[in-house]
Amino acid sequence: MHKPSSEVSGWSDRMVTELTMLLGLTTLMPYLAHILPAWDDSPVGARLLPIFFAPLVAVFSDRPKVSMALAFIAPWANHLLLGMPSLSVATILTFELFLFTVILQLMLAYFKKASWMGPAAYFLVKPFSALLLWIWPIVPAAPGAFIVNSISTAWPGMLLLGLIGYICNLYSNSR
Repeated sequence: MHKPSSEVSGWSDRMVTELTMLLGLTTLMPYLAHILPAWDDSPVGARLLPIFFAPLVAVFSDRPKVSMALAFIAPWANHLLLGMPSLSVATILTFELFLFTVILQLMLAYFKKASWMGPAAYFLVKPFSALLLWIWPIVPAAPGAFIVNSISTAWPGMLLLGLIGYICNLYSNSR
């Protein structure tokens, strides 16, 4: 009997559906964030971290393949569809989202799901981003300044990652 191509590649139809839905979410959330009025000179996306929401939900929903696919596709889908982020930021975001999902999956291998994992993973990604920028300076900021600025700007987004983790945890405990 002939198997559907998605099952042959290791991707079930359900996983493809989940990826499509979460990719829509990870494209819609940054769009909504960028139409909000900025309250200072930082982009709202850099403050609220909306592109990290769907990968966090995928990891907390035990969908590692979906979260990895989102990490690689989301920044480029947003760049192509919305013009944001810029090419250099999309490159950094791809790297950061990939590490974010890897770190979250490692945390879940050793700890019970907890709301602190999203903010902690975001925080732990930043030194690796600085190392990438030290090796490949694709943005004008110095690597150290990049880390400090990213973390100090993103505290509202880290709180949102914690809230999303909390909600995912409540949902998984209620099932």
